[in-house]
Amino acid sequence: MGGSCSDFPWKVPRDMVIPEMIQQGQEAMQAGNLLKARALFSTYVTQQDDGVFADGARWIVASLPDPSDEPGKEFLKRIDRLQAMKTSAPKSEYTPWALCAMGDVYWDAGWHSEASGLFEEFLRTYPEHPLAGGVMVEAGLGFLKNGQYLEAALVLRRVVEEPMWKAHRVKGALGLADATAMAKAWKQAYYWYRVVEAERPELIRQSVESSYLYGLSELEVGNPANALSRFLLTVNLHPHRETAGQALNRISEKLLQEGHEFLALW
Repeated sequence: MGGSCSDFPWKVPRDMVIPEMIQQGQEAMQAGNLLKARALFSTYVTQQDDGVFADGARWIVASLPDPSDEPGKEFLKRIDRLQAMKTSAPKSEYTPWALCAMGDVYWDAGWHSEASGLFEEFLRTYPEHPLAGGVMVEAGLGFLKNGQYLEAALVLRRVVEEPMWKAHRVKGALGLADATAMAKAWKQAYYWYRVVEAERPELIRQSVESSYLYGLSELEVGNPANALSRFLLTVNLHPHRETAGQALNRISEKLLQEGHEFLALW
């Protein structure tokens, strides 16, 4: 889990001591060991049926993979468990998080339309919730994935401009850069890539699409040398991705234009 709801919002008083088993479960989740985390939280619930930590642990257990889940349907089982928790406790403080987490599970499984539908439901139901900024980013990326560039840009611009969602500003800016680049609004795209590069350049490098589109933006605004560097970086960082082949073609075109025929063929 690594989406907008990957961090569980524990609802506990600040002065309460966190039980050791809960701490171990949290550490396992942070390390990506979800099965170990599930086992620890399940054991805690078995031993401590009541209390704020047991209540939170039950919601986390519902969201995590179960070793007994049918192979190939693990993510659907997680959705079912979260839905069951929402149905049994609709007024719980954790119900908004569960709806968001269901969207994350769908997104990670590649079911982007279903994920977008849940994110939109979240925003309609809980527009002022602290998780709304992250959900807005995911909703915008859902539009982007579906080729709805204008809708994506409108949603992601809201994230960038809303002060209470500043924690999501840079990720929103990268999505906005990609959306405007795909819509061929090159000057806007170039501006937003520059914003992301100034604050968190690793986000661009981690994405083959963003790296390549940044190169195209450099090319279109009149920076061919910078564009070539970005295409090379795309190939070096993501050599086995299809987009890297497109970047190689751009490099070849540029070399041919400059008269370097041998290098272009290489």
